[in-house]
Order: sequence, then structure tokens, then C-alpha cells
Amino acid sequence: MKPSLLLLPLATAIALIIGGCRETPSETREDVKEAREDASKASGEARRKADRVDATAAADRVDAQAEYAEAEADARKTLTSAEQSAAAAVAEAEYERAQTEAEGRAKVEREKCDALASTAREACQASVEATLAADRSAALSRRDAALANAGPPR
Repeated sequence: MKPSLLLLPLATAIALIIGGCRETPSETREDVKEAREDASKASGEARRKADRVDATAAADRVDAQAEYAEAEADARKTLTSAEQSAAAAVAEAEYERAQTEAEGRAKVEREKCDALASTAREACQASVEATLAADRSAALSRRDAALANAGPPR
């Protein structure tokens, strides 16, 4: 065979390959249409996924806000209870202090009364007891008012 005859099938094959690579306008339109459909489908799926993620995130935010509100309410209750307990403890301590001071003053005054004559001593002691009763009553009133301001016991 002649070398030129060998080239003929090769040339024909190359021509077919080059000519076969070109699309017709209708094939190009069809390929463009398919590419648009694929892109539209992928975009729609991505949009739906983003919407699901957004909905999940919104629900998570709502749940977190509800948990925060509940925790805040619990903290407020705890704080209120601690404040009430502290106020009640202070009221009781102040009451005890006032009682102790009143007893101390009464004891001193009773000793002073002992230096007096019997009638004066009795009047003095009656006065001391009346003052002690008034001091106790005042201390009790202050304590009760402080406890009422502190709120209900917890």
C-alpha cells in the first residue's frame, strides 16, 4: 500500500471527529435548556434546604428564649426568697438586740430603785416594769413591721 492510501482513512477519521464535535443549533438549544433546568432544580433544592435550616434555627431561638425566660424567672424567685429570708433574719436579730437592751436598762433601773425607801422603791419598780413592757412592745411592733415588709416566709 502506498503511504498516501494510508493517510486517507486517517484524514477521513480526523474530518469526522472535527465535524462531529460541532453541535447543531437545535442541539445547543436543547443543551442550554437542560442546563437551565438542572440549575433551576439545584437552586430550588438549595432554597428549600436553606428554608428548613432557617425554620430550625428560628425554632431553636424561640426555645432558647423560653428557656432563658424560665431561668430568669427562677433566678428572680430565688433572689426574692433570699432577700425575704435575709430581711426576716435582720428583723429577728434587731428584735433580739432591742429586747436585750431593754432588759439591760431595766436591770440598771431596778438596782437604782433598791436604794429608795419602800414606797418610792415600789413606784420606781412599777415604772421600770412599765418602761420595760413599752420597750418590749415597741421592739415587737418594729419586728412585725419589718417581717411584713420582708414578705411572706419562704
